[in-house]
Amino acid sequence: MNDWMTIVIMISIGAAIGGFTNSLAIKMLFRPYKPIYIGKMRVPFTPGLIPKRREELAKQLGNMVTTHLVTPERFIKKWMSEETKHSVNTQVTRLFREWLEKETTIEQMGKWFTKEDLEEKIVTQLKNVLVKGGNSWWLTNRSEKLVDVLTEDFEEKITGAFPSLSKTIVKKLEIYVASPEGKDTLEGLIQDFLKDKGMLGNMITMFLGNVSLSDKIQPELLKFLRREETAELVEGFMQSRWTKWRVTPLEDWVSPEKGEVFIEQVSSFVVGKLPIASLLHTPVQNWVRPFEETVAQDWIPNGVEVVMKKGVGQIPHMMESFRIDKMVEEQVESLPVSQLEELLLSISRKEFKMITVLGALLGGVIGLFQGILVLFL
Repeated sequence: MNDWMTIVIMISIGAAIGGFTNSLAIKMLFRPYKPIYIGKMRVPFTPGLIPKRREELAKQLGNMVTTHLVTPERFIKKWMSEETKHSVNTQVTRLFREWLEKETTIEQMGKWFTKEDLEEKIVTQLKNVLVKGGNSWWLTNRSEKLVDVLTEDFEEKITGAFPSLSKTIVKKLEIYVASPEGKDTLEGLIQDFLKDKGMLGNMITMFLGNVSLSDKIQPELLKFLRREETAELVEGFMQSRWTKWRVTPLEDWVSPEKGEVFIEQVSSFVVGKLPIASLLHTPVQNWVRPFEETVAQDWIPNGVEVVMKKGVGQIPHMMESFRIDKMVEEQVESLPVSQLEELLLSISRKEFKMITVLGALLGGVIGLFQGILVLFL
């Protein structure tokens, strides 16, 4: 009985010593947090291993993360995976459809980028562009002949319009001459003409008596306007004028000063005719809605593909500029030792317990052999 008690006691002592020493060793990894001094002498093994080597540990962790865990190759592989592409496409499409439902106008979108009055800014910029472009074109081409500036197609359209234009002019004149307003105008012209002729004018007036000269001239003028030869005469006149104008240099038409004023006026006229205000207050969805499915199914996936491929080449530079190793190192160094201890224990608590149990088991086995050895001796 005494022999068995000796063996049990030896096993218990060995297990207690093994478990305690392993548990103490684990504790000494973290504690004490700060060095302990007796007088000027620092107590050995203080502070604990991790507090003492925290800077080195932080540096090694940073290197391990960037060398083995978060590497450019791993990041690129994840970045270009079908899972990532699908996730990005889904998110972008969702945001696109949500944005489309908000009826955002172009003016509201413009306020994201500038606080200025968008309409006024667009009008000013457009006018400046037109004026600058017009002045540049004028300086380059003002010595050119009109025929050298116009394209062949445009010149053909001008000359091709002469027949119909001449008939339209003659027809308009005919309608006006036949109207009461036209007759009054004709009467006024005749009276002015006769007044300038002095005695001859008075004689003609006395000769006609109460008969109005316009009553005599109006029918004849209408007969002249209704003849086919009249339209041909007008067309020939237009053709002769055009033949002369087409070889005239542009600067003979407009002086430099008037040219600048003309360009300014034309630019203001063109910009004023553009429906800028209406466009700015129109919801963007009115323009995009017909293409919603095309954007969602084609444009967004293709755009995401292009952006992701372009981004691949920048990933190593971005990761290098982020200095992930320094981020990890600084984060570990900034953590209190107690929090760092809790972090490591939360990860490896079960393993540390198994180490303690293993120490107790080995201590018990050693105690068993010691007890047997004592009995034989």
